[in-house]
Amino acid sequence: MKKKTILLVLTLILSFVLASCGSKDLLLGTWQEPMTGITMKFQDDGTLTISKDGVSFAMTYEKQDPNLLAITASTDGAIPAQTISYAVTKESLTLTVDNTDTVFDRIK
Repeated sequence: MKKKTILLVLTLILSFVLASCGSKDLLLGTWQEPMTGITMKFQDDGTLTISKDGVSFAMTYEKQDPNLLAITASTDGAIPAQTISYAVTKESLTLTVDNTDTVFDRIK
């Protein structure tokens, strides 16, 4: 009985520790493509801002899979959503469209 109690307490402690760590969404933040200077800012409310040379475009995004994004540029559906595959780490974001990778660096 004592072993079960200790095991239960350890399991609960481990659960609380893991839950408190939480997993931060690595996609969130501002990214820049080094050659063109294009920046992309992903926010947790599903908005995306793409900017270059002081010109910005507001869009929305939705994760459809662990590695797929649906990016919508218009609210009226005039421009269809674009599905893009992506891979993200703490320092880089790789977007793949038509088998072509574009790598963005995180702006801190």
